[in-house]
Amino acid sequence: MKLGLIGQRLGHSWSPEIHRMLIGEDYALWELEPQSLPDFLRKRDFDGINVTIPYKQSVLPLLDEIDDSARRIGAVNTIVNDKGRLCGYNTDCLGLRGILENHGLPVAGADVAILGTGGASLAAVEAVCLCKGKPVRVSRTPASHGGTIGYDELYRREFAVLINTTPVGMHPDVDAVPVETGRIRGLRAVVDVVANPLRTALMLQAQKCGIEAFGGLEMLVTQAFYADQLFTGTPLDPAKARQCLTRLTTLRRNLVLIGMPASGKTTIAKAVAGEAGRAFVDTDALVEAAAGRTIPEIFATEGEAGFRAREAEVIEGLRLRTGLVIATGGGVVLSERNMRNLAYNGLIVRLERKTELLEAGEGRPLARSRSDLDRLYSERGALYEKYADATVANNAGVGQALAGIMRIIEGA
Repeated sequence: MKLGLIGQRLGHSWSPEIHRMLIGEDYALWELEPQSLPDFLRKRDFDGINVTIPYKQSVLPLLDEIDDSARRIGAVNTIVNDKGRLCGYNTDCLGLRGILENHGLPVAGADVAILGTGGASLAAVEAVCLCKGKPVRVSRTPASHGGTIGYDELYRREFAVLINTTPVGMHPDVDAVPVETGRIRGLRAVVDVVANPLRTALMLQAQKCGIEAFGGLEMLVTQAFYADQLFTGTPLDPAKARQCLTRLTTLRRNLVLIGMPASGKTTIAKAVAGEAGRAFVDTDALVEAAAGRTIPEIFATEGEAGFRAREAEVIEGLRLRTGLVIATGGGVVLSERNMRNLAYNGLIVRLERKTELLEAGEGRPLARSRSDLDRLYSERGALYEKYADATVANNAGVGQALAGIMRIIEGA
């Protein structure tokens, strides 16, 4: 089959991998300028295509047939060439509905805030309605978009679920957030359709407030699952979508080890990288390489503040990378910004070792003695717990810790 994706800028698309995993077909990326769109569709040189920004609405008058749901939404993201007739569908709606239903989010009978006014927001409205919820679109310019409210009103009302359909927080501008989730009364769950990074700043903000948060990769896989059924004309096993999501998450997500000095982070990270066939990165080694000096030498000349500044710069450089195994320094958790940068694309695993097994030494400027280690643990123990997505013990050799981490990776 000749399948692919059309859009104006497709450099970071994961769609080819997803469709190969789901149906084993090659999948092309066709970047089109607006003036080229009509001619591309007129040629009909494809069996099926997906449509992304900015063409989900502009393709409508160029199609022969539009599915009822897509017509209600007013946007198409899937086109099937049915013997020369171009038929348009919207599987974005089904992908988002899948997230809402699969995770049992409290949508039925509740007000659901939908950020944005583009094609994805229209799909979100349909998904919420299918789940018996009450969608409310939110715009920065409500006067220009009928039936929407402004952000000031968003903070005055109560919403059970918030769905972000804007590109705010998308790679590479990953620090941006569209709203302050802590100011929204009654909020219990956040869904962000942005898939890159895996955890957006909005999701991290919500989780910090104790609010459940779900990212766009699941929606991306689920909508592709429904699109592939349209392309092939064949029902697919839902297990394929779950397997694809797990596999893609495993491939993309970094594994980040945090923990006390001498807890074995570097040793275990190297073992995991070898076992999983991933690249290994040690933030302390990167700091030394950039400075051209050892860490004790950096401490001697620049103090801890100088080292922390260098460490933060190194971690800033890693935040958009994927598929790594990263060993961090023991004090990385002292900076909330460090941990946010590591969490965007990383699973944070705390490597826990009994304090009596930790070894002090002259090569550790802040852990030269047993009393130093005890002090560091009292200062940092709660931070390790705060930032960890999972904890693995390292008290009985590399094999035990390696097995524990591999179970986490494989169950991603």
